[in-house]
Amino acid sequence: MKKINLLLPLMAISLAGFAQVNDYPSTGNPTIYGYSPIINLKRNTNEGGYLQGIQTLLQNGTPSWFFGNQHDEGPWIVSRGEYTNAKLAILPNGNIGIGTISPLQKFVVSDQNQDGLEVYLRQPLGVVGLQAYNRANSAYVKLQMDASQFAFTGGNVGIGTVSPNYPLTVNGSVKLVDGGMGYLINYASLSETLGGLSTILGNNVANGATNNTIRKTINPYDASSFISLNYIYGITFHTGITGPINTDMPVENSEKMRITQNGNLLIGKTSQANNAYKLDVNGKARANEIVVNTTGADFVFENNYRLRPLAEVEKFIKENKHLPEIPTAKAMQQEGVGVSELQTKLLQKVEELTLYIIQQQKEIDELKKKLNK
Repeated sequence: MKKINLLLPLMAISLAGFAQVNDYPSTGNPTIYGYSPIINLKRNTNEGGYLQGIQTLLQNGTPSWFFGNQHDEGPWIVSRGEYTNAKLAILPNGNIGIGTISPLQKFVVSDQNQDGLEVYLRQPLGVVGLQAYNRANSAYVKLQMDASQFAFTGGNVGIGTVSPNYPLTVNGSVKLVDGGMGYLINYASLSETLGGLSTILGNNVANGATNNTIRKTINPYDASSFISLNYIYGITFHTGITGPINTDMPVENSEKMRITQNGNLLIGKTSQANNAYKLDVNGKARANEIVVNTTGADFVFENNYRLRPLAEVEKFIKENKHLPEIPTAKAMQQEGVGVSELQTKLLQKVEELTLYIIQQQKEIDELKKKLNK
């Protein structure tokens, strides 16, 4: 029994050595001990308006900062000096304001409620927005984002420049990584077929979903047209495209004209048997005047020109069924004729005929002289 009585004082002394006592010095920092220490500022009445907070003072008593709330439904504020000069406010609904005690959105930075920047949520549902404003001038610029889109309202957008003069000003190159996408300006479009096979510049038409296809974009009733810049075929021109919108159609079905990679112009056809011709037309051509460069045939009148005897010409015609130096009908049908070359040949034959007539006239005049003797 005596041992137990001796142990109790020893335990009390030991426990007292581990106890922590709150410290409230007249100067310096107070210390409050506890597992979850909390300072409670509790009102003693429910009447009238009130403040709850901490006011810091300078040595001379001048208010330095205030941290606290105004009324039950008022904001929690951080003020420079007294509570009336709020710099930061948090409303009961969670809205945060810097430079304003009445933020209308989740986060607002404002200059006396005039110029400001605010972040808002769910207006409409699913949208996150960023808005800059000047209420004095009723000027607003808004940026909205959700999971599928990005929208900018009011003012000009500048990329690579701080002074955009148009709704979108880009100082630098623009690249679309996805070849299936394009620039659409109402009816006009700039796009490319997948894989970069063609660059499409069109009206009411853009690239299709597969290689070398296009699709109408806006109106299924208006005929569409486009130019295709293709790394294989060159530049192709397409018109008269009809059909439903958003339906892939082969590019070549509407081709009317082509400039090949070697600079040949094809009209009404997509290929040529002989690429030596710079202009190849499948169809009729009409013009008020065509000037063809030619060498002429004045060489026929040179003294050393050999004029075939008519008997020799007759023999050649009987054997070959065409004039000397003139292509056969079969060759003309298969290969066509060069206008300049043929004009020269025909002029040559006309001049040869002239020489034959002159020669025959001399013979006639000689016979007349003989008859008159």
